Amino acid sequence: MLTIYEAFVTDFQSGGLIQSVRENEPAPSNNSGYAELQMGSIDKKPFTLGDSDLIEGDFRIVLRYPENSGVSNVREEIETHYKIGYSVGLGNNEKAVVSGFNMEIGEVKDEWYKLILNVRYRAIVKRG
Repeated sequence: MLTIYEAFVTDFQSGGLIQSVRENEPAPSNNSGYAELQMGSIDKKPFTLGDSDLIEGDFRIVLRYPENSGVSNVREEIETHYKIGYSVGLGNNEKAVVSGFNMEIGEVKDEWYKLILNVRYRAIVKRG
């Protein structure tokens, strides 16, 4: 079974949205945009008295693009891909279902535009 993070990373990369770069890798040298994929807040609580837990959290996509290159099309593609109700398979007939999407205010730093997108999800998983 995949972790929720692994499932979202796999889904993001297979969706062909944009080149992804994890936190510890350097930025591309060709000045093209990239994304840092991270997990945001996670809340886990019992869903049943027996063996199921409810996990709610955020899959965070930090878009970084050279200043003045325009990032709105990429943001729209990601928002369309992760529409409410979209599910990401975790294995064992379990899935994380998108329950919301938000965008934090963008900023420019060192000639790179940074935009944070949060994909809110819910998953009911077997405890253990």
